[in-house]
Amino acid sequence: MRVYLFILLTFLLSCQSNSFRTPSSRGQIIDIVFDLDWTLISKVEEEYRGKKGVIVVGDELYRVHDWAREIVTALHNDPKYRVSFFSGGPELRNNGVLTQIKLLDGSERSFSEIAYKKLHRSDITEVEPSPEIENPRPGDRWKKDLRKINSDTKRVILIDDDYRHALDSNQRQNILWTGKGLFHYENSGDLRQARLEKPSNQFVPSSIEEWSLQRNKLALVYGIIEESNSELDKNPGELSRFIQQRVEDSGIEKNLLESRGRELFYSGTGKLKKLNRGAQRVAVDGRCFDLLSPFL
Repeated sequence: MRVYLFILLTFLLSCQSNSFRTPSSRGQIIDIVFDLDWTLISKVEEEYRGKKGVIVVGDELYRVHDWAREIVTALHNDPKYRVSFFSGGPELRNNGVLTQIKLLDGSERSFSEIAYKKLHRSDITEVEPSPEIENPRPGDRWKKDLRKINSDTKRVILIDDDYRHALDSNQRQNILWTGKGLFHYENSGDLRQARLEKPSNQFVPSSIEEWSLQRNKLALVYGIIEESNSELDKNPGELSRFIQQRVEDSGIEKNLLESRGRELFYSGTGKLKKLNRGAQRVAVDGRCFDLLSPFL
């Protein structure tokens, strides 16, 4: 009898792990894979040390992006999805980041603990850049092969600030490109000062609107994923096609927020704010950009 009880207990415990997620209504889990740098975190200067949302890994400071904890918590706790991380950073650095960011469900589990898979620089596929590319960027050389997450890549979506990390044209369709990453600024005053000091720096947001979208991109991403998955439930097809259509319509790839993107953003925030009412610290409606977060 004790043997049977032990087997039953082992089975029940295993069902709680991230590897045994309950499948979606279509019987298959969707793998959501997050890049780290410029997608979930941004490197910041020493002046940010000790500020809210800033973590320290070695000698580096990183600001955890607005909505990062909310979107990962929501996706992980939804049985339709499975969360992984794939970064070109070294494993020691990546683990240092992921162990410090916690879910918002009261469990105190870290991103590292709940990850289905964690892939690092050693998992990158290095290729020779095309001879037509005059000045190759890291994304032209370092590729993220999504088959390392799931051999059925039709069920994999990579959220990344650089579409060039796609292994090939087929896997390019699996990338939810969030547009070029930009420097983090805590408020619009800091942004105005940066634009005066670095007028030609391409990583300084060119406008208040671009800055506010940068701060809110992950909520928009959640809206895109959720609506695309809902359409997949109703209309058979490939998830990546539904994702790409909404990415294009939203304007996120161009660091713009089109009217369709605004709809998807508010759809995403409506769900994510159930985890954290004070998650949105910067508005996107063009009327009031710096929200007083203590009063949210």
